[in-house]
Amino acid sequence: MIKCFSWFLFLAGSLIFAGCSNSQKDEKKEITEDSTVQPLIVKPGSSFNDTLLVNTESVVLFTADSVQFEKLRKVISPMAWESIHHDCYYQQRFVRTILKQHWPKIKVNEAVKQRYIFFVKSDGEKVLIDTDKLDVCGILLFNRKKNPQTADLTNIETELRYYFESPN
Repeated sequence: MIKCFSWFLFLAGSLIFAGCSNSQKDEKKEITEDSTVQPLIVKPGSSFNDTLLVNTESVVLFTADSVQFEKLRKVISPMAWESIHHDCYYQQRFVRTILKQHWPKIKVNEAVKQRYIFFVKSDGEKVLIDTDKLDVCGILLFNRKKNPQTADLTNIETELRYYFESPN
């Protein structure tokens, strides 16, 4: 009986070992000169140099101007451009709706034809943001106490509550 049990364990172990050792081996992909590598897409520079002054509790919705969008359209695939354009439009529309319904006292500023946004805090400190260094579109939150902060458009309800209601 013990001999049969030992033989069974040996057989089971051999089958497991054989099954594992015959698994597919890792295939290494070699990068060659003709391998396609996606280039890093950088947002084109603004065609404007104006500045938006923000000195009240606000949110600033920023987006690329029409010339920037056209330059961007030329360097990315049509599907990627449509996706970016669609996301910017509908996410910012959602933000406007949330602000109107739940945060009506917060001023909404739009920065489309302004490259720079100049924030003045309640203590007199000044913060200048260059929108060319930001995403194609987005939102900046500003309560006059903290530095302006970018927010995730898809999670705006939480972002607004966290930024405007937290003490620091």
